[in-house]
Amino acid sequence: MAVKNKLLVTGAALLMGTGVTLGVHSIAHADANDVQINASQYTQKAQDLQKVFNNNNKDYTLSKITVENNQDHKQDPVYKLVGFDSKNDKVAKLKVAANNTNDVIKNKTEKVKKHHLKKLTALDINNIKQDPTAAINAAKKFANTNDNPSEWTLVTTKKDKKQMTYYVVKFTNKNKETTVKVNAQDGSKIAVKTSNED
Repeated sequence: MAVKNKLLVTGAALLMGTGVTLGVHSIAHADANDVQINASQYTQKAQDLQKVFNNNNKDYTLSKITVENNQDHKQDPVYKLVGFDSKNDKVAKLKVAANNTNDVIKNKTEKVKKHHLKKLTALDINNIKQDPTAAINAAKKFANTNDNPSEWTLVTTKKDKKQMTYYVVKFTNKNKETTVKVNAQDGSKIAVKTSNED
């Protein structure tokens, strides 16, 4: 009888232990998905990232660089590089590990959607005078924050035949997100926007 009781207690303890372990694993996994990267740690120059993009997508023109959490594995920081072909017919989307740009996570091409045709603008590499670190420091000043950015993007847009290349730097603090646009040529402020997430 004593042996039976001992076995029952041991079995219950093992089941409880398994439940606790599974519970901890689930919590850890959930927390990992909420982890924000410090995007200021990943500041490779546009010229270098252009080479990475073209090594994987020949005959394509780079149009956008973003440092962000990988959408598939949010705890992993990535460079997301987007470009288009010479016929403006296809878009290439390359995702590489931010701490090792030789590590290709995803590379796919897709047809350009009609409403995106007008937005296809080559990243004006030669007119980028501010590196990502300088742009992030300027964005911190404009947003009046000491927080590290959770994401940054470099893009060129065209309006009325005029081109502008700028950084979009995002700071996320609890439920507040601040987005700062910084001119990539002279480091001046273009816009600061703060929104609360409910």
